[in-house]
Amino acid sequence: MIRFIFPVLFLLSINLFSQNHIAFNHLTVEDGLSQSSVTCIFQDSKGFMWFGTQDGLNRYDGYKFNVYKSNSADSTTLTQNFIFSIFEDETLTLYIETQNGTIHEFFPKTESFKIVENDSIDLSNIRISTVGAVFREANGIKWEGGLGNATGLEKIDTKTGAVN
Repeated sequence: MIRFIFPVLFLLSINLFSQNHIAFNHLTVEDGLSQSSVTCIFQDSKGFMWFGTQDGLNRYDGYKFNVYKSNSADSTTLTQNFIFSIFEDETLTLYIETQNGTIHEFFPKTESFKIVENDSIDLSNIRISTVGAVFREANGIKWEGGLGNATGLEKIDTKTGAVN
């Protein structure tokens, strides 16, 4: 009898200690996403998921999307629909950068935006999601590029500081 109980208990314990199944859902334009080309993804301090696309900014609360787009007749909207980066500073202020480099501060109570000067933001302690890439070679060469880099791909010699 003991020989029978031990294997059964062992098999049951495997199920108890196995890894949990992780569910993953795809969010598409059918779910309310403004466009299928997502350029950046960011989760803010309140838990909202933000998706920057080539056609607007999307805030997802786990159930539905709120889409923010440019409206030339309204100065409290984004100036462009192509979202380049989303970041939050240490005061939990959310900023949105459009493709042309304009940075917008988001005001959650009014769901509006205001253009801010790039040099007025302290970027030392930010969390950011952006379109770009950096690659470092063992010989000290660093390659940088991305949608917001006006020069395209840059080759930087970290030993001399020379940029090509």
